[in-house]
Amino acid sequence: MSSYEGHISAGAATSMIPVAFSAVYNGLDQLWLVFLTSVIFSLYPDMDTGSKSRRFIVIVSLAPATYFANKDMMNSLVALALLIIIPTAFKHRGFVHSLIGMVLFGGIYVYMVDMSIGMVSPSAYAIAISTGYLTHMALDKHFKLV
Repeated sequence: MSSYEGHISAGAATSMIPVAFSAVYNGLDQLWLVFLTSVIFSLYPDMDTGSKSRRFIVIVSLAPATYFANKDMMNSLVALALLIIIPTAFKHRGFVHSLIGMVLFGGIYVYMVDMSIGMVSPSAYAIAISTGYLTHMALDKHFKLV
């Protein structure tokens, strides 16, 4: 079940954890983005390949990239570009598919979101990123530190 469909389904299902956390502690603000964050990061470890996951994330990134460019939000645009470009420098199931990769790429994402719209709670996003990423690695049965 480590296919694109399996990752996106599991990411959507497990996203209820950070969504519930965010709803309880932060109200209803940004629940859609907490959900989307969890789903995106359930696919993100495959950003180092030419996979459906990568194509999905690149397509989803076009809307915020256009918004950032039109609003002259260059810090957010650069962060988004880094999230898309950096993984291509690594082999599949290498650095991008690690816990350190999760922290690095999750940190860039949190920075981008905070710079563009502000966050109701960085902890809700940290939980969403971790839930999505760990779900992916669990389905692949491939955990590594670096």
